[in-house]
Amino acid sequence: ITDINGQLLFETTALGGQAVWDGRDYNGRKANSGVYLVLATSKNIQNPHAVVAKILFLN
Repeated sequence: ITDINGQLLFETTALGGQAVWDGRDYNGRKANSGVYLVLATSKNIQNPHAVVAKILFLN
């Protein structure tokens, strides 16, 4: 997950197809309200793909 300026806030590996972000950055600071970008990629060698989505985070 990155902010609109491309600053990486959070990265994880999803097990079972679902990833959860608690709204905090790597330093444990709560993210400001705003638009964030989510990049999801598949490590499936037979069918690799990537998706970018915008989310609105309100706190």
